[in-house]
Amino acid sequence: MTSYSIGTKYTCVERNQHSDCKSLPLSGPDGLSTLTSVSPSVKSLSQWILAAPSLETLLALGLGFILLSSISYAGKFVFPPIRFAVPILSLAGLGCFIAFAVFTFVIVAVGYGVKESLGGSLKRGYVFVGAIGNLTCSALHAIITIICLVVGI
Repeated sequence: MTSYSIGTKYTCVERNQHSDCKSLPLSGPDGLSTLTSVSPSVKSLSQWILAAPSLETLLALGLGFILLSSISYAGKFVFPPIRFAVPILSLAGLGCFIAFAVFTFVIVAVGYGVKESLGGSLKRGYVFVGAIGNLTCSALHAIITIICLVVGI
């Protein structure tokens, strides 16, 4: 039985009591060979994993931009022109969370491809739900900051 495990730092394939783990992002053809040797049908999605930046970096940048946006919103009372930076920072955070979600969904799709090909199991932890939650909260934050800018609040 094959088990495929996905996280923000590592992805692992376990076959016949042997575990092969790679740190994310995968680099070079060696990292990709683990996935394509298990299931050639996931090769096209696997190319995305090679292009993926570190998921932790995307998460940290997104949180940083949202935090800066919130601090800038409070600072607009002292320095009013900063109000234009608030939606820009919020949209930058949203962009990071969109990238985080896209790469997370691709990694999970590759995992499901491996699972379907080999009939094994998939463990995805909380990264999938976390990506959806971060994306939703960041989108709401961006919408609210744009509304505040337009209305003048």
